[in-house]
Amino acid sequence: MAGLRPDARQAYLAALFLADAYERQGRVVDAIAAYGVAQQNWPGAQSPSLGIARLRALSGDHQAARAALASVHLDRPPDAPERSDPWMGYIGAQAWRLPSGIAALQAIFEAEP
Repeated sequence: MAGLRPDARQAYLAALFLADAYERQGRVVDAIAAYGVAQQNWPGAQSPSLGIARLRALSGDHQAARAALASVHLDRPPDAPERSDPWMGYIGAQAWRLPSGIAALQAIFEAEP
């Protein structure tokens, strides 16, 4: 395995999988770092920024959550690949998490004065 050299898409997806594993272990700092690696491998993707924002908000750092959300590209940057987030094309993606994740973020921000 040491000789394997993943391309940017593979490295991006691997970082997302690692972030998920860290989250499940309660290792929030490591999960955020893994999302950062995903961002480095696929800068136009939204998933890492949303993951970081969710974890920051759940940890009570709402200012950092807002900052992470500010980096989310709602429109595909001109230099982004045709599919701006490989996660969207990955079969078995975690779309089942979206409704509860969005609801949790919304509730946190609505609760603030």
